[in-house]
Amino acid sequence: MTAAADGRPIVIRAICRRLGLAPGAPYSHFGSSSQLESVVVYNGLLTLARWITERSSGAPSPRARLVAACHAYRAWALDNPHLFGFVLPTAGRCHDPTLSAFIHAASQALAIPATRALRDGWDSGDFSPPSPGPAVHPLMVDGVVSLDSNETREANALWIMVHGAVVIELSIGTHDGWDDGAPVFDWLIESHISAHLDHQRH
Repeated sequence: MTAAADGRPIVIRAICRRLGLAPGAPYSHFGSSSQLESVVVYNGLLTLARWITERSSGAPSPRARLVAACHAYRAWALDNPHLFGFVLPTAGRCHDPTLSAFIHAASQALAIPATRALRDGWDSGDFSPPSPGPAVHPLMVDGVVSLDSNETREANALWIMVHGAVVIELSIGTHDGWDDGAPVFDWLIESHISAHLDHQRH
């Protein structure tokens, strides 16, 4: 299994080393392994959300903030591959039900930097309005950002591309003569924005 797929054993061992604990010691402080893992997921998502926010909030325009948020997502994943695979696994995981609401809130926090950049870009006219397409559930974070169905579909498409590119890079690395994934990732981001958000696409 790759680092992008499931980093649970490695992440728990790393946490124990930092705390000077035996590998199984943390489990004695939680009701179940699911509860322990859910706490790690919650904190990992919040850490990633703060990382993205800090590295994108100072960019001078919605487009620049959006690009910076995408690059921050990749940078954190490459710096923390096992934790990335733990908090955003390629296979489903059942969270402790008592912590599901917290994990959902942390997941929304992760999405805020990019969705706010999109919202600001559409509101200011920097981005072309999304075209009609298949209906999806609107994205709403109370008091922070809201996207209608078409806007949410565009946001989801961008996230799928970004996340998929990062998972592939972590899983199999770059290939076909590309020694560094950064230029390829930048090209993917710019191509997606040009195709879906820039006015010249009309």
